[in-house]
Amino acid sequence: MKAYSGVTLSEVFAKQPAKVLPFGVLVSIVAGGYAVGAVIQPDITRYSKSYGHASIAMVFGMMVGFPLVLVMAAFLSPAAGSSDFTTVMLKYNIGVWRAFAIIVIVFATWTTNDNNLYSASLAINAIFPKLKKWQLTVIGGALGTILALFGILSHIVNWIMILSVTIPPIGAVIAIDFLFFKSSIYSYDKIEELPPIRIVSYISWFVGTLVGFLTYYKVFTFTTASALDSIIVASVIHFILMLATNNKIQFPKKA
Repeated sequence: MKAYSGVTLSEVFAKQPAKVLPFGVLVSIVAGGYAVGAVIQPDITRYSKSYGHASIAMVFGMMVGFPLVLVMAAFLSPAAGSSDFTTVMLKYNIGVWRAFAIIVIVFATWTTNDNNLYSASLAINAIFPKLKKWQLTVIGGALGTILALFGILSHIVNWIMILSVTIPPIGAVIAIDFLFFKSSIYSYDKIEELPPIRIVSYISWFVGTLVGFLTYYKVFTFTTASALDSIIVASVIHFILMLATNNKIQFPKKA
């Protein structure tokens, strides 16, 4: 409210950003953000007591918290003349409130990045099981800190676009696999029996991601939103390939 004191609502909506992103890019950022949240949700809620607890956490986080943050950013960023979160928070807080704003910034960054580091460590450990988790955590934390010091935040839109094109197809492949083909294998007692690599899944993800990047760089146009392009293509390719290969998953023989 302080940011817009003395300013009418019509003036708020009349403000124009210095640079306007294409509509397709904006859709990809928002849709990709939701998709990334869905993909890493099992990591974040893996210690929940029940499916219900995990579902409630994600509903409040993605359906309440995330939209609220977007709305607040849309109002505060034009007023502050900056898209930098730290600048916006500090500009409209003085005295005790400035100290409170700094605490909020620190803990918001902390709680966000510990989840990022946690998910990244789990994913890399699944690919390279011989590496210890603490080693991956240290390496990932150091790399993230170095990139932050070199100003990677200034390329945040490009980074979000990369995530919105590469991560959502993973969720698409899993969803198609679960809903139409192999729901019975998605249980804890089957995890150890699953093959480490499923070529069909990798091909589906790769083709979906490739199409997403091609549409992002305007080699051709599909839905105008690259994130949606990658999701749709990965889903269709996985569905077709699973039918073509008779849905077969080769389980290793037990000794």
